[in-house]
Amino acid sequence: MNTLLHILLFSSFIWAGLTAPKNNATLTYIHVLFEWEEVPNATGYELQISGSEDFNNPLVSTNTADLYYIE
Repeated sequence: MNTLLHILLFSSFIWAGLTAPKNNATLTYIHVLFEWEEVPNATGYELQISGSEDFNNPLVSTNTADLYYIE
């Protein structure tokens, strides 16, 4: 099953750069490693993953202090 995911990642009002997978990537595997660039002085990151561009019903919405997340 191929899934097109839209990924939103931010720390406060500063956007962190997603390094893997690429935004709008078509994923063909079950466990996905999400990685992003560190934002200086950030205390945490909010990661949202959605199947739609408007993010009305995110598949994942989580906060973490790490620079990665495995779904």
